[in-house]
Amino acid sequence: MVVPERVHLTVISEKAPTTPIHEASVYPDQGGHFQSFFELPITIFSEGQYKVKAVYLQKRTDYSFGVVNDFTYGLDEPLSLLISSDKSQYHPGDVVFVTGKPNKLIYLEKYDVSVFKKTGSEITCGSFTCGTHEGPLTTIRPSSNGSFSYQFTIPDFVSSLGKYEVTVEADFETKTLQFDVVDPSAVETIARTFIEKVNSIPDVSVSANVVQKDFDGIPAGPRVLLGSLITSPRGEESNVNLRVVTATGVCIIGQENDCHVKDSTRKPGEIYDILYLPFGVFREIGDDISIDPLHGISLKVRYSGPDARVEKFSILPESATEMLPDTILNIQVIKNDQVSRLYYKINYSPLE
Repeated sequence: MVVPERVHLTVISEKAPTTPIHEASVYPDQGGHFQSFFELPITIFSEGQYKVKAVYLQKRTDYSFGVVNDFTYGLDEPLSLLISSDKSQYHPGDVVFVTGKPNKLIYLEKYDVSVFKKTGSEITCGSFTCGTHEGPLTTIRPSSNGSFSYQFTIPDFVSSLGKYEVTVEADFETKTLQFDVVDPSAVETIARTFIEKVNSIPDVSVSANVVQKDFDGIPAGPRVLLGSLITSPRGEESNVNLRVVTATGVCIIGQENDCHVKDSTRKPGEIYDILYLPFGVFREIGDDISIDPLHGISLKVRYSGPDARVEKFSILPESATEMLPDTILNIQVIKNDQVSRLYYKINYSPLE
């Protein structure tokens, strides 16, 4: 039996000093795959860019990633508990993942979590069930940044169908969330989504090819283009901004006067702006490919605004049944010499 060499991993900051923050040595499996897990405590990992270095025998590769702190500082925001589940609907036998944390970095000793199936006979006090916990209680110790995760396996029986409630109690607040357990045969099959990601681009411009593709023999069309921009150091966000332009030069998002979306699209009751734009699309003429500048499409555009800590956008057709047309969208980063990282992905849906 030959024991393989270990893969040596080192996590460092991309800015000086570049001394190792985390180190690990792991054995690859028979297929050559390996993994290791690192915690990112806020006391060590401030906002910015970091790098993982992997060395195996004489081969070496680096991977960059960004850290964003989404805790709230200052006295303006009240202390609050944030909880969520990975889905709102499950089947018998599924595993429910619940995560949460306070919106501010504080010391917590524990979380008390319970899950119970609602029967309709609970005594209610207004909009919530009386009593803190109706189901069996599980105590969870928080991580170094105050977060927690909890898993609950739904019994694989027909009798498990129904509504459930999760209660999470912290020292300062108690929150609840609900989910449904439904019969798989009664639920329509959700169309599979294929995702293409491009991570940590330092360049000031990139062309996203938004075109139909095949995934494992399944033809799929581009449904959503999403992007995000991280700027370092903090405080430079308003001086580094995204600009999204069509193949025909129409500015969808940007700060120039001719751009259609300049500010956050979040308004009371709305998160998107609806735009009808000429959208240059590919046309095949014999062996040549040209761009038709007259093709128009109604789009839903979501934008965080230029001053957001993480500047984000998403673009998709207004119609729930349409795909984005085959085209090129240019994503630009308008900046001077600031350090930034651009991330974008395209979600594809199978074509019928």
